[in-house]
Amino acid sequence: MSVQATSYDGPVLADVADFRHWAPEFLDTVAGLHLAEYYTVADDEGEPRAHTALARRMLFLALDAPLRAHVRGAGSPFNMWRALSDMAAKRGAQEIAGLLHLVLRVKYSPLEPLKDFFSRLETATDAFTDVLLPVVDDGYAATIAERLRTTFLCHALELQSPWQFAQWDLGASTWSYKSLKQQLEAKLQRAPSRGSGGIDGEFDARSRDLYQFGSDWYRRDSGETQRPL
Repeated sequence: MSVQATSYDGPVLADVADFRHWAPEFLDTVAGLHLAEYYTVADDEGEPRAHTALARRMLFLALDAPLRAHVRGAGSPFNMWRALSDMAAKRGAQEIAGLLHLVLRVKYSPLEPLKDFFSRLETATDAFTDVLLPVVDDGYAATIAERLRTTFLCHALELQSPWQFAQWDLGASTWSYKSLKQQLEAKLQRAPSRGSGGIDGEFDARSRDLYQFGSDWYRRDSGETQRPL
């Protein structure tokens, strides 16, 4: 590989708020030069890396001037990358409460088209996880994002307990958002309209049994003496 002949023609990061979306594209761009691990794997002082200078140069070329100034004194490519990641995380911490509030406000209504409900939920959830989760390439962030999507979907539907999953016959034994979404779409699309019972009517008809089941479950779990409802 020729250091002198190498130029950078990938995406440029102008605003650290875009770091999460820019980072995978940048790493893909430099992967062909075998440089990606210079940014994502901690430096080994016992084994100097042959192309550290090139890795630094590629990152400088991928940053707008203000961000170059921020990482200039960080030293190694790994420390430069970490400085950018920390800067993005600090900015994200200032936004996280507001984004969480927006996610928790999303609720399902039988009057709303399903596609609109899922669009609102996924837009709000993705904005939250984009800020919350670190940029990693080992599947960790994807796993956490999947579980958060599933959790927020249950919250939006007010499926807050295991017996409600049982009542809906969802068989939800995994954290797969895609699987749960597909089952819910099938369930809700089969349901009659609100005027003829709908999903609300289904719950109304079962509400006392469901409440009794939940109350009994809580009392067994907490040791509370059962009282008549």
